[in-house]
Amino acid sequence: MKKCIAATAAMLLVGCATTAPTTAEYDRDAESSFRAKLDQMFRDLSAMKFDCMRIPADVPEAVVFDFDEQNKPMSAYSPAEWNKIVDGYIAAAAQQGMKMETKVGRVEVHATSSFGFATAEFDQTFTMGDQKMGPLKFRGTMVAKRRGNEWVWVHWHGSFREFPTMPEAK
Repeated sequence: MKKCIAATAAMLLVGCATTAPTTAEYDRDAESSFRAKLDQMFRDLSAMKFDCMRIPADVPEAVVFDFDEQNKPMSAYSPAEWNKIVDGYIAAAAQQGMKMETKVGRVEVHATSSFGFATAEFDQTFTMGDQKMGPLKFRGTMVAKRRGNEWVWVHWHGSFREFPTMPEAK
């Protein structure tokens, strides 16, 4: 009787298994297109095109953990809240004549046909007039969802991979 029950349970479990592809399977083409989105974002940042950081208003699940202009942790829990911060970055950069150089190091991307996440290590150097700050060494994690052929990011988390040293007071 025990063997019969075990055999029946095994057959039921096998019958429940599926070999059909699902959206949870990794997709190399999706990874490639998501990587292209990430690479373009870093090129846009170096060109001071901060609009690449905006989140569409119809992505209410967006969450961002990053740093403000004084390198203090900050967070935003909606596209409107984050996009207001981006507006501040754009205004401050224009007012101060800031330039930024971004050098991307290690990047790892994983994606399915509908969802992706990436980690990146990158260095940024900021120049305002004759003053230079950096390179500051960051790591970032991006989570995005796919809408048609477009990747829309829904989460960003940035942190220092090495804390900057402050210049000694004179």
